[in-house]
Amino acid sequence: MPELNSLESLRELRKTYTATQLPVIMATSKDEDQDIVNCFDTGASDFASKPINFPVLYARIKTALKLKQLMAGTQTGS
Repeated sequence: MPELNSLESLRELRKTYTATQLPVIMATSKDEDQDIVNCFDTGASDFASKPINFPVLYARIKTALKLKQLMAGTQTGS
């Protein structure tokens, strides 16, 4: 299989998993507005710019996981 860039990899993931099933936080050195919009349009749950600010990334991961748990509870009727 040929190498995929990050957006192509995300497209492939989204063929199998929804954003609710598998949150994805993109980390990239690209910080142009259109690059960020492309990440979200492709199915990213969130975005982190490099260099990574690890406390901020940790907070984003915690939030993504909380949202996943909330959505799972909503879907099962909890």
